[in-house]
Amino acid sequence: MSKVSPAKPRAVRPRRALLVALAVAGTLVVGHADAAELNVVAWCDHQDPNTFEPFEKANDVKVNVKSYEGTGTLVSYIQQSTPGDWDIVSVDSVDIIKLAKAGLLEPLEEGAYPLDDIYPEIFMPESETLDGKRYGIPEKFGYNALAYNSKNVDADEIKDLNALLDPKYKDRIAIYDYYFTAIQTAALMNGIEPDEINAENMPKIAETLKKLKANAKLFGDIPTVQTALATGDVDIVFGGAEFLVAGMGDTKPELTWLLPEQGGLRWQSSIGIFEGSKQKDLAKKFVEWTLSPEGQARFAQSSCYWGMPGNKKAGPLISDEAKARLQWEEQPAYLERSYAYTATDPELDKLMVETWAELQQD
Repeated sequence: MSKVSPAKPRAVRPRRALLVALAVAGTLVVGHADAAELNVVAWCDHQDPNTFEPFEKANDVKVNVKSYEGTGTLVSYIQQSTPGDWDIVSVDSVDIIKLAKAGLLEPLEEGAYPLDDIYPEIFMPESETLDGKRYGIPEKFGYNALAYNSKNVDADEIKDLNALLDPKYKDRIAIYDYYFTAIQTAALMNGIEPDEINAENMPKIAETLKKLKANAKLFGDIPTVQTALATGDVDIVFGGAEFLVAGMGDTKPELTWLLPEQGGLRWQSSIGIFEGSKQKDLAKKFVEWTLSPEGQARFAQSSCYWGMPGNKKAGPLISDEAKARLQWEEQPAYLERSYAYTATDPELDKLMVETWAELQQD
């Protein structure tokens, strides 16, 4: 069985939680699907042709992929479209339920997909199922933790997140500018799990972030912090992990990542089929391909960003070097001490946004 080679990397774009309500759609011209086309709206890792070329050849179909930089953009695409414009969606697992409740997704056929081959820890029944029906299946995951330059930083010295508050790291840290993951990671530094964050302990979390900010050289989106790490402008990215550095392993092998002792946040995407798809059979085959060992091995090494495949059986198709970059052998421990993105109460989310804004203004 031959290994799947990674595609050439390109810049990563930010992930964002779903922050706006979904509405039934308007109009957007994407080229209506016909018998030989399938329209996919997804994160940029799906846009790499290397991930779906075998599917196109096997099914004599043209896959059209439109990527989005944040889930809010995805919502706008949906709101401006008509049923049948889109066939497949890939979105943060936590947001599948919102699409399902809006009547936008097709229930996935029971027994048609390799659920038993997927890491059991990444299933989110409360977000992927509704009224006993499944609407999304986890396809890829990774972490918001620490990315770093191993030439300049000893992993043992930063395995405790609180080590980043040491003055010796002043101007050596970039902070991924996303309130949701930054605040929850700072909470872990205080022994507060994500679902324990509230108005009472927010001041303590904010104080930790202020101390971290004192050592930070910059805040930035993913391309900004990725560039800062790659050029040597900083040595550590708070909030980074495999999605930031694994794809650069050929040219920047010194850039790596770790999940601290306190744990970290776990991002993950799920795939689903639009209820209005006019290509239901092809859409089902595409989901089957994406979740197959070969599809997963290709998808894990997408040129946009790398991540762990949801299907454990992709392992034999991934090289030992690529597995090392993904820290494959560490996954059981990482899954045990990581926290999946979860939807927050609107009032708490507002407080988190305000806390983050105040931090950057000080």
